[in-house]
Amino acid sequence: MSVSRTVLYSLIATSALVCGTQANAVDFENTFNVGDANFQITSGTPTSPAITAAFFNGFGSSGTFQDTFLFTIPQTGLGSGNLSTSFTGMSTMLTISDVIINGTSYGAPTPTGSGQFFTVNDLPLTAFFQNSLTVVGTISGSGTYSGNLTFQATPAAVPEPATWAMFIGGFGLIGGAMRRRQRVGVRFA
Repeated sequence: MSVSRTVLYSLIATSALVCGTQANAVDFENTFNVGDANFQITSGTPTSPAITAAFFNGFGSSGTFQDTFLFTIPQTGLGSGNLSTSFTGMSTMLTISDVIINGTSYGAPTPTGSGQFFTVNDLPLTAFFQNSLTVVGTISGSGTYSGNLTFQATPAAVPEPATWAMFIGGFGLIGGAMRRRQRVGVRFA
């Protein structure tokens, strides 16, 4: 193999490694569970029909960040939430570039005069499934963001009287069919 080919392959491999590393580089990566200082239930308990939780994070230096908040609820229902940032100048600015809920990207929050605001409503949440909220962004100087998550349990469905009548009638028909069936006797010689 010639020297020029070897150099060319080395340059391609190095550039692919550098590009791949830069695309995935995150300066601050955090995971918070319910009960951690940055993720607290403020109303209700995990088994309450209505739950509210507050989450936040703050940074004192510039860079990129990715924070993931994990929670599991032992009941099925609907979730809602909001997230906001605020800043006083361009030297201390926290900018959220994406909000990801259970693997679905919702994009960047809406800019306001002095920060960003994000809200989402009526997200279906399944019992005993680990849910995640991921906040991705950049920080210049210092800054914080905060938000709230709410959960409302969906009441269990109670069958109508007609459904109960069909259910009981079906058992009666099955019992009658089993009673009419001929019994096969086994004899030993």
